[in-house]
Amino acid sequence: MLTTEEMKVALARIVTNIKNMWSTNDIFKKLLDRLLDVLLRLHLAGARTSKYNSYVARKAKNKYTVDDSFLSSNSQRNLISTEYKKKRKREQKLQMITDKEKQAKYKDQISKNDQRIDFFRKLNRHSVASVR
Repeated sequence: MLTTEEMKVALARIVTNIKNMWSTNDIFKKLLDRLLDVLLRLHLAGARTSKYNSYVARKAKNKYTVDDSFLSSNSQRNLISTEYKKKRKREQKLQMITDKEKQAKYKDQISKNDQRIDFFRKLNRHSVASVR
């Protein structure tokens, strides 16, 4: 708890600080500067947004599409061998399973392995990207 003398000193200091704070127009200038900044940001936001949208549209026009893979021969070979390993593993599990639902699941997975193997075999690694 503060004594009365300490309270008087604190009150005098606060009064002095408030007088100094309001003696100049700094507070009003800062408020007006901030208001001007906010208004300019709001006003210029539309121009900035339209500029960004036109940039995105230009980028979309010049976008490259990949017709085929750029896989190296090693990557392509590794993908194919991995798919063959998965296929063999699933075929072995299929022979051990007697449940019809699980057999159907494994047969579906094996057919998907075959599709992926065919896809990877058809990839031409020397293809060039085409421009839209």
